[in-house]
Amino acid sequence: MGTKTAKYWNNHNVLHFESDDQQIQILDQNGSVLGTLREMVFQGKQITSGNITDIRHSGVYRIRGLNDTPNGVPKDQECILSVTAIGEDSNNPSLIIYRLIAPNGMITEQTVSGPSHSGWGTGGIGLQNTINTINNSLGEISKLKTNAKNIVDAINELKGSINGTSNTLNEFKNHNHDDRYLKKTGDLSSGTIAVANGQSFSSVSGSGSSWVSLARMQGDNVILGDDSFDTNLKGKNIKINGSPVLTIDELKKQNVDSSTLGGMKASDFIKVNGDDTKNGNLALTHNHHIQFDVGGTAPILLDIKSKGKAVSNIAADSTGRLAYSYDGAQVIVEAGDRTLNLRHMNGIVLEDHVNDDQEPRLTWRRLDDQGHPMDAGIWLAQPAKWGGWSDHDKKHSVVWWNGRTNQGIVQYGVGANGETLHILHSPYIGDHRRRLFMQDEQPGGDIPVGSVWIGI
Repeated sequence: MGTKTAKYWNNHNVLHFESDDQQIQILDQNGSVLGTLREMVFQGKQITSGNITDIRHSGVYRIRGLNDTPNGVPKDQECILSVTAIGEDSNNPSLIIYRLIAPNGMITEQTVSGPSHSGWGTGGIGLQNTINTINNSLGEISKLKTNAKNIVDAINELKGSINGTSNTLNEFKNHNHDDRYLKKTGDLSSGTIAVANGQSFSSVSGSGSSWVSLARMQGDNVILGDDSFDTNLKGKNIKINGSPVLTIDELKKQNVDSSTLGGMKASDFIKVNGDDTKNGNLALTHNHHIQFDVGGTAPILLDIKSKGKAVSNIAADSTGRLAYSYDGAQVIVEAGDRTLNLRHMNGIVLEDHVNDDQEPRLTWRRLDDQGHPMDAGIWLAQPAKWGGWSDHDKKHSVVWWNGRTNQGIVQYGVGANGETLHILHSPYIGDHRRRLFMQDEQPGGDIPVGSVWIGI
């Protein structure tokens, strides 16, 4: 298309020029090129990215793949978009009308005024509003409860159902209601009245707002009452399976407290299925005992605590062996064939009175790292005598030791092969208690008459 009749006056001279629609460019208010006259009016300017509402200048556009394309318009096909924008500021029009024509024949329109968007509609917003009003009045056809899913057939279906119901009512009116039916005002049934499993015989609440289940059969269980309402059973003597039911008032008359057993509360009894703390002594009568079933494990039979902290315990295993643990040490007791074995890493001490070292006692100790001569042996103590066998200086010779003087008396197993003994002090010999001194120095101390001194 060319323009050949345009004139341009310059100093009273007429200048002629010619052009075509490809040479004429359309500019926005800032002087930026929007497109040629051919693109904006005849061929349509091609746009393949962004949003439709980003286009704010009048013209014809060929669009494809834009984000806010309305439903039903294929994004992968080219569509015609006609934009009419009015307003003083061409870059920011006061009103824009978008008209979109798709290849499938769908025509939609949208109006944008400032921040307000009418949304896409067919045939203008007025027509769309009318259609929306009709749809809202009719509701969704898919929600019809009838077999037919269009309005005419659904109405016909309902009409047929009404006619059938009307005929049934007429038959009911003409029916003779004889003694086969129960009266709503009260009647006596001569047969069993039953309801389906899970259904109930009900009444209405005091406010009349809800049904109250009185009794029902749920599976194989008979359920009386309703979870939402109190159940009050009344009768002269209420029984369950033939046994009377005692109420709290009746128990009080008999001085029975239903919250106690034998006058004791639940906290007064020892639990049998969990941990428990007893705040008193546990005593058993004659010929009764406490029995533990240890099985194949080694449980703690007794756990002794002080201020909430375990200080010692007694454990047992399936063989009957007992282990007493205290402060990291452990004593193991096990019985064999006519034997009783006691084992301890630091020795065994048997005492009948631990607070009086003059009482009789039997002690077995092993050697320790201190080198004490009384570390191992059997010690016998009486009020008049105190002594015992000891492993002397860890040399594997045995000494009879005087605990009062802290001196050895006789040492056994001395010599090159441990074949003899060593009398450490001059002995008393015979009924007259004469002593035999075998030493170089002159004897002293107790020297009875008739004693013998052999020396050099």
